Amino acid sequence: RQPEATPPRPRGPMSLVVLAMASALRTAAQTEERVDARLAYSDDARVAISFLRTVLSRVSAERRPPGPDGGAQRAVWFAADAASVEWVGVMPVRPGLGGRHFMRLAVEPRPDGNALVLRYQPWIVPVVPPSWESAASVVLVRQVKGFQLGYEDTAVQPAVWTDAWPYPDRFPGRVALRLDSSAGPWAPVVVPLRTLPGGDAAS
Repeated sequence: RQPEATPPRPRGPMSLVVLAMASALRTAAQTEERVDARLAYSDDARVAISFLRTVLSRVSAERRPPGPDGGAQRAVWFAADAASVEWVGVMPVRPGLGGRHFMRLAVEPRPDGNALVLRYQPWIVPVVPPSWESAASVVLVRQVKGFQLGYEDTAVQPAVWTDAWPYPDRFPGRVALRLDSSAGPWAPVVVPLRTLPGGDAAS
């Protein structure tokens, strides 16, 4: 006959106190980590939103050169749908940057997940259309779960919003961005477009 197992000794009051304190400290540390991560995300989101407002709000009215058939030079450098937007804008002045650039904003796959990426290529004369695969890039938001763009058409009253921009000769009044990341959804970001004249020296 197997001997009966000895029942565990009841823990003393001090052991229970230590166990409770360890559990409380672990919970506090996890809460602090979550708060730090949330604050870091808030800072990153604030920087990204400020940068997007800067580069999206100033679009150049440069016209595309005539096509091989000699067509009218009327189309502006602006192409947009629900997933991406391409335009000619002005980069903030910083070492090696500044001035007019081709730009493209879209979500791209990265090793750590999808990311919101701005690609840019300097505007040079004679104009060379951008090659986005080889263009420089900067990651604005990492681990993006959802991204959608919208465009305000002010040519009709009341103005209407659309998820694509089919008009080659004019810009939308505003662009709206909706983004959801691993840290949670952003509040919608709406950016009014301010058109710079083609060939503007300030560009």
